[in-house]
Parts: sequence; C-alpha cells; structure tokens
Amino acid sequence: MHACGSPDVSKTTVYESCKDLNLQNEQFAAVQEHFTATLQALKLPLPVISEAEGVLAGAKKQALGLEDGSGKPVVNPNSVYSRIGGEEAIDSCVEILYGKVSAWKIDGVAVHRTGWSGNHELLTETT
Repeated sequence: MHACGSPDVSKTTVYESCKDLNLQNEQFAAVQEHFTATLQALKLPLPVISEAEGVLAGAKKQALGLEDGSGKPVVNPNSVYSRIGGEEAIDSCVEILYGKVSAWKIDGVAVHRTGWSGNHELLTETT
C-alpha cells in the first residue's frame, strides 16, 4: 500500500487505488480490524502498530471516495447535493427557507433571521 511507504506507486493515491471499489464505512472498519490483527500476529512493537494504524485511519476519507489525494472533497455526481445544483443551489434554498422561517411564530415566539452570516443562526424574541 503506497500510503504506508510501499515502493509500488502505480496508483499515486489511496483515492486512485480505491475509487472503483465503492467501499463503505463497515468495510473500511473490517479492513482496519484485519490490518491491526495482522500486525499483531507479526508481533510488531506496539509503537509501530499504532503508527501504521494512524496511517490507515488517515487514509479513510480517500479510501471511501470522500476526498481525493490533494485533500479536496470528492462530490459524487449522483448525490442529491450534485443533482440539485451544489453549493449555489443550497445557498439559495437556505435563503428561501430563512425567508419562510422568519415569518413563523412558535408558541407565541417570533422567530427572526439574524442576517446572512454563513453560519445559519436564528434568534428568537418574545412578542
């Protein structure tokens, strides 16, 4: 495995090596368990096992296809996020939702929008 320092660089990143496998969290967890058990069976020193486990854990996002080798997130073109238009569409949806929510009264409490700050906070005031 190249991430552990293997000289095999035919695949330059864990992402490139795993992207067609469609790994899920459960499968990655099983790989982690078998990896640790293998290192223990080889009677490697605990510090070496811990370091190797850290390398594998650090490769999880790439192995699951969530991040490419440069640290950038990978967006599945079939995800709901992609199909509705990505970040720009989400921002528009949030603006529309805030407009609707700002007109609400919940149990006699008016819900007011605090203004767009990117963190989507809502404040409440009693009426």
